[in-house]
Parts: sequence; structure tokens; C-alpha cells
Amino acid sequence: MLYLWLNVLLAFIVGAFWIAMASTAADRFGSKLGGLIGGMPSMIMIALVFIGLSQGITPALETAYAFPIAYGATVLFLLAYAVICRRNQLAAMGAAFAIWIAISTVAIAFRIDDPVYGITFYLITYLFCYIAMVKVLKIPSLGKATFKSTTRQRIVRSILGGAVIAFVVFVSRVAGPVYGGIFGGFPIVFSSLLIISYKTGGAKFSRAIAKSLALTGISTTIYIVAIIYLYPAYGVVAGTISGYLITILCGALIYKYLKGV
Repeated sequence: MLYLWLNVLLAFIVGAFWIAMASTAADRFGSKLGGLIGGMPSMIMIALVFIGLSQGITPALETAYAFPIAYGATVLFLLAYAVICRRNQLAAMGAAFAIWIAISTVAIAFRIDDPVYGITFYLITYLFCYIAMVKVLKIPSLGKATFKSTTRQRIVRSILGGAVIAFVVFVSRVAGPVYGGIFGGFPIVFSSLLIISYKTGGAKFSRAIAKSLALTGISTTIYIVAIIYLYPAYGVVAGTISGYLITILCGALIYKYLKGV
């Protein structure tokens, strides 16, 4: 039990540090590049590393299998927020979280941990979100606008992100990998970025951030697919490094494409 709590504590410390770096980098750029950085795998990457090193590759893979369902729910979370936040940000955040919780509850209740189902669900929601945000809502990107979050806001965001990572590691050990994978997609960092962007740039800028997070977030699912193949072949450390390099390359291609969207 002591080992478990030490592992959870270490996951929190490393996770909070990683989130601090990633979210601060996202603060410095506009909605497109900021969204790309914010959408890169962060919480789930750290969580899978700790699960893989402490519990073994099989639990890490089972956690990864359950993740795409939750991340598909996160895409719908961002879409709901973008639709409603023009009128009321609090209502937008409430509706977005309600959608995420509803989908995640169904996934847990029916133990939907087949990666084929999860990835298919994610791709469908991604396509739906792309059409809705780009073709229907026509949300503009604001490449030159930047965040101006305070040091206190960045610290809070890092603590929350680290807490979610530690919780995923704990839940995966105690309740099982399906729960860990679902909570790995909990949009705590995304929601903090949306709140701060709304305060600093208004609804228009916050909607642009939501669009970028939703569209560039496919890089995280690419990472999960890579991990499913790389962990068994190369182990946790080499698999994580290789998977992240693949994700960075794919992210660069996604960013190049989305520059015109």
C-alpha cells in the first residue's frame, strides 16, 4: 500500500510539472498553435508511463484501450462549449461536462474497452465536430491572440492536471484499467484553458481555442494507437519516446493543414 501511495505521489509531481510546461507553452501562442500544444498527449502519457512501470504493460494497454471513448466525449465537450459559450460561459461549461459525464458513464457501465469500438467512436465524433465547427459554425481561428494567464492560474492548472494524473494511476490500480482510461480523458486542462481564454479574449477567442483543441487533439488518439503497438514491442520507456516522436510528426502535419482552416 505504501508503494502505491508513493507511486501516486510521484505521478502527481511529475504530472504537475509536465502540465506546467505544456500549458505555459500554449499560453504563449495563438489559438492554432496554442491549441496544438494544448492538444498534445500530456496527462494520459504520464499516467500510462506510471501504470506501465508500476503495474506492467498489460494494465497500461487496457487503460489505453478505454481512453478513446473518453476522448471522443471530450471532443463533444468542446463542441458543446463552443456552441453555448457565446451566450453564457457557465452554462456552456455545465452542458459540456454533462455530456462528457453521460458518455463516460455509459462506457463504464457497459465496460466498453475494445480499442476498435473506442477509436471508431472517436473518429466519428471528430468528423462530426470538424463539420460542425468549420463548415456550419464557421468558427474563425485567431492566430495572433495570446493568453495572459497569471502565475497563480498556471500553478492551479498544473496542480489540477497533476491531481487528475495521480487519480488515474490510483483508480487504474484499485478499480481497474477501464476506469483509469476513462478518467484519463477527463478534460480538466482543456476546461482551464477555455476559462482563461474567455477571461482574456472573450467568447470569440475562447471558441477559437475550443476549435483548435478539438481538431488538433487527434494527435492524442494517434499517440494511443502508437502505444498499443509500441508498448508490447519495445516496452514502456522506448515505446513512450517512439510514440511521442510519431505524435509530434503527425501534429506538425495536422498544424500545417489546419493553418488554412
